[in-house]
Amino acid sequence: MYQQLIKVGENMEEILREYFPTDRYYGVALSVDNYWSYYQTLEVMEAREHPYWHYLLRLAFFNKTHQPPPSMWDIEFLYPFLKTIKFDFSSRPLGWREHCALNYYPENSSPVVIIVNPKLRTPRESDFINVGEYSYRVVYDNGQPSRAIYNPVVGFFDEFIFRKKMAPSVLVKSPKVTTGTLGGILCGHATGKKYLASCAHVLQTIGNDVFSQHKRFEKIGKVIHTEIPDLSALNDTCSIEHNPDLHSIDIALAEMTTSPNRIKNLNKLAKADKIAKISEMSPNMKVSFTGKSSGTVEARLGPLTLWDQIEFEEGKRCFGRIFQLKPLGRQYIYSPLARHGDSGSWITQTDGVSTAWCGVVIATGEGRAEACFSETIISKCNHALGENLTL
Repeated sequence: MYQQLIKVGENMEEILREYFPTDRYYGVALSVDNYWSYYQTLEVMEAREHPYWHYLLRLAFFNKTHQPPPSMWDIEFLYPFLKTIKFDFSSRPLGWREHCALNYYPENSSPVVIIVNPKLRTPRESDFINVGEYSYRVVYDNGQPSRAIYNPVVGFFDEFIFRKKMAPSVLVKSPKVTTGTLGGILCGHATGKKYLASCAHVLQTIGNDVFSQHKRFEKIGKVIHTEIPDLSALNDTCSIEHNPDLHSIDIALAEMTTSPNRIKNLNKLAKADKIAKISEMSPNMKVSFTGKSSGTVEARLGPLTLWDQIEFEEGKRCFGRIFQLKPLGRQYIYSPLARHGDSGSWITQTDGVSTAWCGVVIATGEGRAEACFSETIISKCNHALGENLTL
């Protein structure tokens, strides 16, 4: 579904920037109404004569408030089927009109939901905006802006406490000391070289030596490639004029100079065997990541971020066409989904048959984390290095 949300966002972007200018809003994201998603999936299952559609339809009718049962992504055996669905946002499934009436939505409501993060907690201007023939619901997220989550100092105390569940951690000493998570290892198909993968804001610049945080005097790699959006101008942090092609990544590759056996905790990472396609990823899909500070965290894929201003130590950077992670369950008190030092963690999803690499954790906010797509990472790194990177 993310691929379709990207297309919707591209068609609406100029209008959305007029409604939600970057001097008043940190960013804009898109999601889909849960009721629409559930019943639209049921209609596809019926059309394809899926054996479980009768059961899921009966389950839905037990609910009398027109709210769907738990996400279909909670049903593991449906994963392969759900990944094949191409949603049509102009379609209106069973009971959509009644659902809109019960929730006081306009009759022409689109299932696409716009989520905005205002810089000032001012009264809402409107709960709906009209774009073309449809009305789009607007949800105001008044949380703090997203922040990058590398660890600027080596936390020995944290390392001691969390050492049993930590992912492999990487350390760069120059020009400043930073630590983060080693997400995984990529292989060059043409050269046979192996590359350590983490965030660019962790490994910093090309030529830096990379060390294991557990063996701070043993070099494990040298940075050969980084890609991250430029620092934003003070007067225009995330405009379409300065960022016409917002398909952002925050990634660094370091050529490995040691044996994988000498990298502590490497065995604690999920071993992905394929790269997830953006078209196969959808909000509510259950995923996990393993960070050096948080250990293994289970989460759900959240909204698609069209653009967002992410805060770094040296300033703000504008990211776009990235995705959010949300907690598995409802949070009544926001707690961090990812912590300092988790930058670089690989997000994976398993369907019981294979494990797919979905993306890389780069930042955190209130009740969410931000990540960039693995498919975009591989495409851009292959182009820059002239390689054919594989897992």
